[in-house]
Amino acid sequence: MLSLVLSYLVQVYSGLRQRNALALAIDLMTGGTGDAAEMLARLGADGDLGDPTSEIGNLVRPLAVTKEAHHFYSLLFYFRFKDPL
Repeated sequence: MLSLVLSYLVQVYSGLRQRNALALAIDLMTGGTGDAAEMLARLGADGDLGDPTSEIGNLVRPLAVTKEAHHFYSLLFYFRFKDPL
């Protein structure tokens, strides 16, 4: 029973780490504002929208992983930081 609980907690920790990495990446892309318009303006600042498409495309997999982690490990909903990103 103890090994089952420990393996569950390891999976929860892994989901937390992935969620926090995604939140930090998005926060850095928005310049700390959390505004999607700011992120798009920063990505397309030089007028070329080819690179922003790939940058946003790189967020698809981590978003899907985070969604599935919350689906399988509902305990993740209870882990919150004081300063949300």
